[in-house]
Amino acid sequence: MDTCTCALLFGFGSPPPPPISWALPEQQQQSLLVVPCLHGPEHRTVRAVLQLASRAPDAFAPTDLHVASALSAALAAAVTVTSVQVRIRSSRAALVAARDAQDALRSRLATQSLVLARGASLMAASTLHDVQATLRRLLRRALRVEHVSLLLVDHGRGTVWTPAPGDGLAARAALGDGLVGDAVFTGRVVVAANTDAASRFRSKLDAVDLPLPLAVSMMCVPISHVYALRDAAAGAAESPTRPAGGLRIRDPQSVDAVVRLTNPTTRPLKPSDSALPEALHDAIAAAVKAAGRLRDAAVSGQSEAAELQGRLARSTANATVLQTKVKEAKNKAALHERRAADLRVEYVWCVCVCRALV
Repeated sequence: MDTCTCALLFGFGSPPPPPISWALPEQQQQSLLVVPCLHGPEHRTVRAVLQLASRAPDAFAPTDLHVASALSAALAAAVTVTSVQVRIRSSRAALVAARDAQDALRSRLATQSLVLARGASLMAASTLHDVQATLRRLLRRALRVEHVSLLLVDHGRGTVWTPAPGDGLAARAALGDGLVGDAVFTGRVVVAANTDAASRFRSKLDAVDLPLPLAVSMMCVPISHVYALRDAAAGAAESPTRPAGGLRIRDPQSVDAVVRLTNPTTRPLKPSDSALPEALHDAIAAAVKAAGRLRDAAVSGQSEAAELQGRLARSTANATVLQTKVKEAKNKAALHERRAADLRVEYVWCVCVCRALV
């Protein structure tokens, strides 16, 4: 026997098996022994073919057939074991993937529950300062950030301001170029690992109400009262300070606020840290809108109260004037009555005099 080859043929029947590549050219083959490796129930599936070829005529004896049959049986068993091992590996991989998906789902559910709870606490705030304080407390606890600010955008005046207790004004800056301005005008999350190395950083705008003017790691998340779309493909390479994906607000005029997070440069903020502020976006937007409406309603109520007080003061003054006029009229009436009495007395005296003269 000159050579012995084994050809593995998978999927016999559908689709049809591939053609056998003979170990020797057909012109040189004098003897050929082909033994199928039977596999499966009742040994009806051919998973491999054991091929033996020789240049000599009548090179194979019946004992060679028995040996080849034994080899084919061993080869079929090996194929079976290998198939089982492949299935076990596939099952293990599928089990690991299923566990990972289950863990991811649990994490997502936990995050959603956390977001709902924190969103409810945000909605309980009645003033813009309370919204900022609640948001600061939540994000500091969850992300371990050093400083959190809620910067409110006034497009009409072109300014950015931070709320103080009692809906007052803590600080104000002109809206323009800067990391905060980029977040407002592009509608995307802006991240700078180090503000000293960020060419777009502008201290007058970006460092408004910061406790210390030192280099920090900064993240700016825009908040809009319009639903913010997630666009993972657009704008990924627009700027190195903008992470790919995340919030994408189409209309810059709809941006009502910017959530600014800062950390020391030794613990720089990463694009993935924006996940929680983005998840809280709708709750923050609703809280800002509700607190703004309450503030406007309070201002309107104070204005109406002042106007009513003015009307009341004017009415009181008018009433005083009328009372004075009434008193004057009564005094005049009394004077007229006294004069009328005097005239009656004079008339009676004149009548008496006339009668006496007559």
